[in-house]
Amino acid sequence: MRKSQEYDRLVRVSGRRAHNGSRSFGPCRLSFVVALFVLFALIAVPLKPAFSQVPPPPRSTPESTAQPKLVVEQRIKNLGELVEGDKPEISWLIENRGNGDLVIEEVKAGCGCTVVELSEDDRTLPPGSMLDLTAVFDSKGRRGDQNKHVIVYSNDPSEDAMRLEFTATVLPLYDASPSGALNLRMMQRGQWGTRTLELVPAQGRRKLDVVDLTIRDESVLETEVEPIDNGMGRVVRFKVSPSAALGRIDTTVTLNLRVDGIEREREVSIRGEVVADLVWQPKVVDATRAPSVRGRQLPPVTVRAVESAPFEVRGVDAGPWLDVSYEPLAGKTGTAYRFQPVIRADAPDGPFAAELRIETTSLDQPILTIPVFGQVSPHVLVDPPLIVLRKDGTPAGLRRRVKFQAAPQDSLELLDARMSTDVVVAGLDYEASSMYRHIRFIEVSIVGDPAPGTYEETLTVMTNLESVASIEVPIRIEVP
Repeated sequence: MRKSQEYDRLVRVSGRRAHNGSRSFGPCRLSFVVALFVLFALIAVPLKPAFSQVPPPPRSTPESTAQPKLVVEQRIKNLGELVEGDKPEISWLIENRGNGDLVIEEVKAGCGCTVVELSEDDRTLPPGSMLDLTAVFDSKGRRGDQNKHVIVYSNDPSEDAMRLEFTATVLPLYDASPSGALNLRMMQRGQWGTRTLELVPAQGRRKLDVVDLTIRDESVLETEVEPIDNGMGRVVRFKVSPSAALGRIDTTVTLNLRVDGIEREREVSIRGEVVADLVWQPKVVDATRAPSVRGRQLPPVTVRAVESAPFEVRGVDAGPWLDVSYEPLAGKTGTAYRFQPVIRADAPDGPFAAELRIETTSLDQPILTIPVFGQVSPHVLVDPPLIVLRKDGTPAGLRRRVKFQAAPQDSLELLDARMSTDVVVAGLDYEASSMYRHIRFIEVSIVGDPAPGTYEETLTVMTNLESVASIEVPIRIEVP
């Protein structure tokens, strides 16, 4: 009994201890479990020192999305004031701020006074790279405010044509008269020309000097420089060398000028003609643009004295196929003559080359020779030379008018017209033929209902001219 009671007491005591122990251990046990979980997590993922960590490589951009971006921070440059003839450089900084290669396809200046060059090696700019694009502006011949531009063509999808500009004010240095080429016109050997080249300093400038002068062909012209405008400017005179050959003057003079300590080079084209005491126009008679019928007058030639000194014509000849008449020009009292070449009636068909030879009393030019070119048409010119008829239901295809033209002095009559086929008829156009005595017209038409195909036939016309009794004209008949 006692043992049983003691056992029960021990059990109750043990139960209370156990119960009291579990209440006191609860929070500590939870913290311990959390600590163990963190420890296991750290062991599962081993840590590396910070200095040995390597960041992941950046993702590469696909080529399909890589795009260049052309950027120029200062697109307009101001060069300020320049002196005429200066050649300043203009530079733009070009950047590629995209993620693809920038390809400069073309750089085009808006004016011939601006030159910009870009080598093949500099045409491709990788991302982040830069380039100095340089242009040279030649202010020669430019005055006042200037606004020029350069266009850069590239593969930038947002702006494939970028306009770069520059401005300047060009101050004049000197004035030249004439400003372009100098035409001395006709000059004789040893003669000073009446036309000169004048050079004066621009307004606000002081004295102009010609430091040096050279002529490309010294055997033709001689020069002389004299002061003008109270010694502030210079005039250049020209004289034909005594040994110069007759003919055209085509040379250049190069001048080195100095104005207010600034030196410039100027090249002037010189035109003119070295003549003796006689001149003539045209230099060549060219009548090859269209065939000429016999008896036709070719372009006339006028010969005159340079110094208005009278001269005589001793003889004239133009070969076997041309007749030439001449007469003094009205009011010129023997100082100018007009020569008229005419195609002779017996000239052969086809092209010809002749020489108009004029003998005069001139000491320098006793004989003048002028080339003459032309083309003699047949005794009777047929237009069109091939008659094409086409049965296409239109009046133009079924009917054709043919022109027969003789020399103006001939009276042309068409006596008969014969066809090699009965599907074509020919008849004289009396109304049109009555206007001229040397021109006649024939109407040629398709009649009937010819079978489909292409036919080659002939129209034979009989005339009243001994030189050409009959004329054969080919005919082509087309029936679809």
